[in-house]
Amino acid sequence: MKRLIRFKVYIDRGRGYIGYVQFIITITIMLKVYDDTSFGKWFFSNWWAFALFIILFFVGLAVIGFLDKKYIRPHEISEMNSTNPEIKQILDEVKKLSEK
Repeated sequence: MKRLIRFKVYIDRGRGYIGYVQFIITITIMLKVYDDTSFGKWFFSNWWAFALFIILFFVGLAVIGFLDKKYIRPHEISEMNSTNPEIKQILDEVKKLSEK
C-alpha cells in the first residue's frame, strides 16, 4: 500500500511538469500556422529566432507571474480570508492572543 501511495504522489508531482511540455508543443503548433507566410519561412529557417521567441515568452510569463504574486495575490488572499468565517475566527483569536 505504501508503494501505491508513493507512486500516486510521484504521478501528482510529475503532472505539473507535463504542462510545460504541453505548453511548448501548443506554441509550436500555433506558430506552424504561419509556416506558409514569408514571416513564417524566415522564422522557422532561423533556429535562433524560434529559441529567442520561446525564451522571451517564458520571461514574459515569469514577469506576469511575479506581478500577480506581488500585487494581486495578497489582496485576493486577504479578501478570501475576510469572507471565510472560519479563517476570520482564527484571525480574530490570533489577534486576541497577540494583544495579551
